[in-house]
Amino acid sequence: MRVILVTMPWQVITMPSLPLGILHAILEREGRHEVQERYANIDWVDFMARHREGRPGRNAYIAIENSYLHAVGDWIFSAALNGTDEKRDRQFVRYLRAQGQDSAVDLALALRPLAVPFIEELAASLAAAKPDVVGFTSTFQQNVASLAAAKALRARLPGVKLILGGSNCDGPQGPALQRAYPFLDFVVTGEGEVALPRLLAALETGGSGAGIPGVAWWDDGLQVIEAESAELVDMTTAPIPDFDAYFARAARSTVVSSMELELSIEGSRGCWWGQRHHCTFCGLTGGALTFRSKDAGQLTAEIDTLVRRHQILDIVTVDKILDLSYFETMLPALRDLGWGLRTHYEVKANLSRAQVQKLHDAKISHIEPGIESLSSGVLRLMNKGVSGPRNVRMLRDCGEINITVGWNFLYGFPGEEETSYRAVIEQLPALVHLQPPGGVGRIMLHRFSENFQAAASLFAWHRPAECYRYVYDLPEQALEDIVYRFDYAPAGLGGPVEALLQQRCADWRASYASSSLTAQLSDGRLILDDQRAGWPARRIVLEDPCALAAYLALADDLTSMGVQRVLREQGLESAEAEVAGWLQAWKQEGLVFEDEGRYVALATTAGRSAVALR
Repeated sequence: MRVILVTMPWQVITMPSLPLGILHAILEREGRHEVQERYANIDWVDFMARHREGRPGRNAYIAIENSYLHAVGDWIFSAALNGTDEKRDRQFVRYLRAQGQDSAVDLALALRPLAVPFIEELAASLAAAKPDVVGFTSTFQQNVASLAAAKALRARLPGVKLILGGSNCDGPQGPALQRAYPFLDFVVTGEGEVALPRLLAALETGGSGAGIPGVAWWDDGLQVIEAESAELVDMTTAPIPDFDAYFARAARSTVVSSMELELSIEGSRGCWWGQRHHCTFCGLTGGALTFRSKDAGQLTAEIDTLVRRHQILDIVTVDKILDLSYFETMLPALRDLGWGLRTHYEVKANLSRAQVQKLHDAKISHIEPGIESLSSGVLRLMNKGVSGPRNVRMLRDCGEINITVGWNFLYGFPGEEETSYRAVIEQLPALVHLQPPGGVGRIMLHRFSENFQAAASLFAWHRPAECYRYVYDLPEQALEDIVYRFDYAPAGLGGPVEALLQQRCADWRASYASSSLTAQLSDGRLILDDQRAGWPARRIVLEDPCALAAYLALADDLTSMGVQRVLREQGLESAEAEVAGWLQAWKQEGLVFEDEGRYVALATTAGRSAVALR
């Protein structure tokens, strides 16, 4: 059969679609079908540039791509799916303005008139290829554009088989989308590497989706939902993704050809931490928390092959968490490749300094360690398995070793107390030399999270996020099953303490670039050089051997008794009251961070190189 795999806006335009690359490689390996890929997201950005009086579409595309919290990208394509409803459109504009999204309003209103002609042009082009099957992958803001294209294609090519898959189809979402939009012949729920080849084999012989786990299909007008498969993809059998179609299309693009491109790599699926202690607010793993990873040699060879083939050194991994075994296997092998890579990875925050160094040596230049908070009490409510001082230590070590950290300060967890925040907020001015949070905000309620599963008991009310009312022309009950994000009655922190947290973090961001706090050993003395914004420029010298050893011991996060133990191990003796006095004095001077009786030193021992926020 002739199969076309499509990725729609608003998939990132600077990197290939990993689902398309993997599925194409699997189908090519089988050798049974003629497979093409269509990067309609690049078609769209070129279409935008062509129809907006020569203005480039790059910045506009990225701005809308980043507006997924308000579904602006979905709304732009909603007229192509639902037709125009002026009342609903006015309500969406009012909603955006109420959210402080005035710039998004102007851009969305400018782009929306282009969506219908683009979908018509795309559908005509797809139909001209006379495919037997067209599969759309949908994640984040790809739903409405994918549905609009599928609907338009059905009108031109009634016999084509239309398939929708991707994370927007996880759990009840996929079958609900098919019920709402019955022009979809099949929806694949969960991982598609097994289901799609089996479905294509069945269609090739005139069959259906019967007996194929994870597939929803129509049987004489009745929806059949095959049970999800308990069998998850074995990552060690995964092929190297085929990205040739993406790079060929990017090279022809009037917009993307001039941008810095990245490779998308997958080393694992699921979350080894979430299998044991699912973070309460996290819904990113859908139903597949089971952790699986590729063999270290396999992953290293894949990276090497793709870097050589495409001459790209920027790598974004989509793993939810780094396999801990990779510290002894994959990372040293990646280091030994000798490539000047710039790699992104998600990790857990309780790494040792030696592990952070191994990340740096392997050219992991940007990490997301899931810091989320600096309060140990709040972190327990999240099931994070890490303390506030340990998170501060992570920020310090990464700044010292020159790894960029992406993190957000979250609040609003059911059961949290203001006292947990006050103790941290008082100390935030001491942290201005460490990498600040990129955002500060209330948690979101996502499908598949533990908070969502227990929403009825945790929140006074919850319902599909308001923006979806204006995107889909569907009743509330249908939205309950389709959407990923929900509005809810705020819990936890609020009022003056919330405002103070927001302000202190804004001050932190403003002060970071001009701040430093470094420590240097010289002639038996520890010299602390304080150049932090908001603090007097000063040099603090620790000469007492016990005090000096105590501060150095706080490279780890320790209690007062822990510090005493380290001193004894070094043959030094100091009274409990004396150690407690040092710790309290250093906290007052902003030289250590403390939470729940655990302390960590804030000075970077090697001096902090400038780390650009990403």
